[in-house]
Amino acid sequence: MTTKYSYLKYPKIFLRKPKSVQNNVAYRSFHTTLTQDAKKAVIFDMGGVILPSPFAAAYKWEAKNNYEKGSVFSAIKYGGSTGAWARLERGELTLEEFYEPFAQEVSALLKDKTFTAEAVEHFMTNLIAGLDRTDQDMMEAIQSLKDQGVKLAVLTNNWKSDKFGHLLFEGLEVFDHVVESCVVGMRKPEPNIYQHTLDKLGVNGEDAVFLDDIAGNLSPAKKFGITTIKVNDVPSALVELQKVMEMDLGYTPGTSKIRKGMDIDQQSLQNYLVESLKLSPGPMKVKQFQHGQSNPTYLVQMGVKKYVLRKKPPGKLLPGAHAIEREYKIMNALGKHGVPVPPLHGLCEDSSVIGTPFYIMDFVPGKIYKDPSLPELDPESRKKVYAAMNKTIAQIHSVDIHEAEIADYGKHGDYVKRQVKTWSRQYEASKTEEIDSMNKVMDWLSKNIPEQSKTSVVHGDFRVDNLIFDNDDPSKVLAVLDWELSTLGDPLSDAAYGCMAHHMPHQSKMMRGLSGLDLKALGIPTDLEYMKEYFKNCGIEPINTYNFYLSFAFFRIAAILQGVFKRSQQSQASGENANQAGLAAQMFADMSWNFAKKQEEANKKLN
Repeated sequence: MTTKYSYLKYPKIFLRKPKSVQNNVAYRSFHTTLTQDAKKAVIFDMGGVILPSPFAAAYKWEAKNNYEKGSVFSAIKYGGSTGAWARLERGELTLEEFYEPFAQEVSALLKDKTFTAEAVEHFMTNLIAGLDRTDQDMMEAIQSLKDQGVKLAVLTNNWKSDKFGHLLFEGLEVFDHVVESCVVGMRKPEPNIYQHTLDKLGVNGEDAVFLDDIAGNLSPAKKFGITTIKVNDVPSALVELQKVMEMDLGYTPGTSKIRKGMDIDQQSLQNYLVESLKLSPGPMKVKQFQHGQSNPTYLVQMGVKKYVLRKKPPGKLLPGAHAIEREYKIMNALGKHGVPVPPLHGLCEDSSVIGTPFYIMDFVPGKIYKDPSLPELDPESRKKVYAAMNKTIAQIHSVDIHEAEIADYGKHGDYVKRQVKTWSRQYEASKTEEIDSMNKVMDWLSKNIPEQSKTSVVHGDFRVDNLIFDNDDPSKVLAVLDWELSTLGDPLSDAAYGCMAHHMPHQSKMMRGLSGLDLKALGIPTDLEYMKEYFKNCGIEPINTYNFYLSFAFFRIAAILQGVFKRSQQSQASGENANQAGLAAQMFADMSWNFAKKQEEANKKLN
């Protein structure tokens, strides 16, 4: 629901009840459907919650006009409760009357007489232009709250213009009340405006929730007993709102509107799902998962049932690339042998349906732990998570590939040898400068490959954040995700890959790790304890080449990151992202060489 903002003349649409509930009797009845202990009202800030944050537009204007970041908002603080900005928000000044006094305040603070009323007008015009759309996910959650009988209000520090009226947005009819600072003569964080809003809604503070992107606006609300949510980003805020309200507001974490160029024919898809796969019909809603998978992934909702669709990307593809058919094949086979995978409904290889082949599976609700330190859990629960992770990878490696009819899923034997050769070639093709440790480890790996004792399915990216856990039972893995890199290979490389996080810094931007943490206190096994448990679960003898497999794991990621760095340079992508990938490639190469040296030392002791 992307809409343009509007300057609307007060009181054109203010304080109207939504058309669907204008009958007072129906309105009262509708709002008594909530349980006695449930929150009865939700109050929303406008900019930074429903509309984009004004800070981004302000910082962009400052950079373009050679002002230090935050200069204008520093002047707002400088003026305080009696300054021009505060007077504008309380309606004591119109927008046109505001330009000159605010220019004087900014000039005094910055000691810059060139900051004129014209500059302020230009700044405000750009600020307003940045508030050009409502957030689709937030508006859908708001509508869901309304449908479930929750009272709604907008509480905004707004201003009025002699020429244009008030800055508002389309969709206000869903709200029971709109409280504007410039209309009521009070502004956040002044306490009276919070009581005023509660009075309008007819609720006590304990019955209300308030969302705002500015911490200073939330503190006074807490004093009234209002539950507050700091909106750093909309997805996280919606997750918290659903938890606080104990309601399903239709938001699935990690999803958003379909990205440009990734649209699919939803009517054609629905016809196929109902007619060919015999799925239950119902109103369809489609969103796209945000994470940057090479195979576009969508959340498809028909009625109350949710599915996940994975497809090939549009356009011309390299032979063998984006083989979603392989993903479907391996999940289908392993699922029949007890490996937890999402229930599958079918593979469609007919590109005429939505433009490319795709497959459809159930959406599995549960928990995905993005941080391997599992900060949201207690030590006992952390032990259960890592024990379940260990049992699951052992289960994958224990599937008989002949019995599962997947012996043709990849080549047999010499897996690491082929991988070292492939990624060395890829690295050389994307090399931008000499990385001494990478040169050394490529040579060392090729000369020290252990004999492969078994060929099994290897996941290729097995780590805790590719698992879905039961919401209430951390010892239960519901599904293993992201099979894109799976093939047949050496299972020991897969197991060691899962221990990389133990050697990554906890605050690493590229891959959050566990290094530097007190694992015993956290209830998380060390990498050696994890591997010992893996050998036990698989019923095999421990190995003395563990450091080799760690070296190989870090080498592989270093080669991948170097490719990202090279492509970023060629496409002139964000310098910050490109530099991060380049620095990470160096770091991973260094770590790979360090493990190679450790293996060398271990070999000497064995000899």
